[in-house]
Amino acid sequence: MSAEPAFLQRLGDSLPAVLLRYVVAWRPRFGGRATRRELGLTLLACAAALTVLTLLTPAPPPDIPGRAPRDGMYVLHVLYGTILTGLPLLAAMIRRMQDCGRDGWGLLMVLIPYLGLLYIAYFMLDGPTPGPNQFGEDPRGTR
Repeated sequence: MSAEPAFLQRLGDSLPAVLLRYVVAWRPRFGGRATRRELGLTLLACAAALTVLTLLTPAPPPDIPGRAPRDGMYVLHVLYGTILTGLPLLAAMIRRMQDCGRDGWGLLMVLIPYLGLLYIAYFMLDGPTPGPNQFGEDPRGTR
């Protein structure tokens, strides 16, 4: 049985569900499988949230000679924005890798310059493993 509220389960992987999942649940899901659509909608939602946070973040004040820089609030806003948008996106990418039959630890391949990004992009766009796999049921249903 899923730990999500029933209304989120009925919404599926639509954009409102992606947004509400992280507002209502207060935590991203790292287990299970995600469709390409869910990954794309999560990326879109995170980009929109990061854009709003960037617009709301005050610019760091200019350094005045003889005074300590006063950019502590700016750093906190950037840190919160990164965590707020980074965790849901990381969770969706891990579930997408699991949908392709790969372990989420494969995302560490991004640490290899150039080739790692190609590896990750391939699996983010690759087709799913049909039917259930070791990470769960097919999110698109049985075919």
